Amino acid sequence: IAEKPAEQAPAAEEIMFDKAEQAQQKENEKNDLLENIKQLEKELKEESNPKKNNIKEALEKARERLKAFEQMAGEANGNGDAH
Repeated sequence: IAEKPAEQAPAAEEIMFDKAEQAQQKENEKNDLLENIKQLEKELKEESNPKKNNIKEALEKARERLKAFEQMAGEANGNGDAH
């Protein structure tokens, strides 16, 4: 027995909602990373030399996470690089 289109609609709506929610979460993560990078760059300009190395390391890690995040987002959208 085939399902009626009306019975399939709630499932489709749930999938759309889940996709939208996932996209929002990813956008929030990206914005958090960007804000973190801005804050670290600001601190790098303000802090004394002993802390600069720690800030540089944290900044480098945050940039790497952002790059990985953007690559994953690009692949999820079908925009990944073919190597």
